[in-house]
Amino acid sequence: MGLFGRKKKDEEVEPSKWAVSKAKKDAENAKFEAMVEASLSCSSKGDDFLEIGQVEEAIACYDEAIKICPSESVPWANKGKVLFELERFEEAIACYDEAIKQYIPYGYGSSTIDLYNAWCVKGNSFYRLGKSEEAIACYDEAIRLDHPKSRYCETDLYAVWDRKGNSLFKIGKIEEAIVCWDKVLLITPENHAVWKNKGAALTHLERHEEAIVCYDESIRLEPEISDAWFAKGISLLRELERYEEAIVCYDKVIQLEPKNSFAWNHKGKALLDLGRDEEAEQCFAKARELDES
Repeated sequence: MGLFGRKKKDEEVEPSKWAVSKAKKDAENAKFEAMVEASLSCSSKGDDFLEIGQVEEAIACYDEAIKICPSESVPWANKGKVLFELERFEEAIACYDEAIKQYIPYGYGSSTIDLYNAWCVKGNSFYRLGKSEEAIACYDEAIRLDHPKSRYCETDLYAVWDRKGNSLFKIGKIEEAIVCWDKVLLITPENHAVWKNKGAALTHLERHEEAIVCYDESIRLEPEISDAWFAKGISLLRELERYEEAIVCYDKVIQLEPKNSFAWNHKGKALLDLGRDEEAEQCFAKARELDES
């Protein structure tokens, strides 16, 4: 060490080491950024192929993009979306697993993958495979992210709540399913299918009067769809013994679907309970005829 704390010329080693280290790091960063750029460019080419319906070529581009930079999430997500549309759900899930693992918030390039959508489509893949527990876990992650306000958002939050409700219903968690459908109805009160599903859940819980209110709302919104009419008829016939009203429901189903043997059969049961045996037998005969045709 020289006078006044200065280093002698032959002692000036540390700054040059730092400079070398910084230069090396800068070079590595530049190389990584070039890899990401090349990967995103290849992925974008895949998007172009997809636009003109060349699906296999698109997948090949996504695969090449992944090969160039496996840690970039965009091509993983793009490939996963295509595989989902092709109903190759197991492969789609594997891609979304990687996309989610590699996701870096506001990272170089990765900001263009919407994590909300990734969880949604992964959940939908499990849903389509009948894996309700796994689907619910994914939907919970999407709900936790709370519907990002971005142009990349493809799945509305109400649809996530709806599918979570459907999944919960399938595994017997009826009360929780109703909570989900209530969330949907807060967002889209005109959703006739969800009113019908909520009615079915309430029927399952033997809350038949409440179920009929839901079926009536579904019918008000879509009077020409038979499902809610039939479900309302079941509650009226089997549980509340309101046979005349049940017959009105089954007549509407038969009007919409003349070959619905179940509606003919259930109308026959309602007529039988009213002591109208001859009319009931005509309905049973029609049901048998349709089942045998």
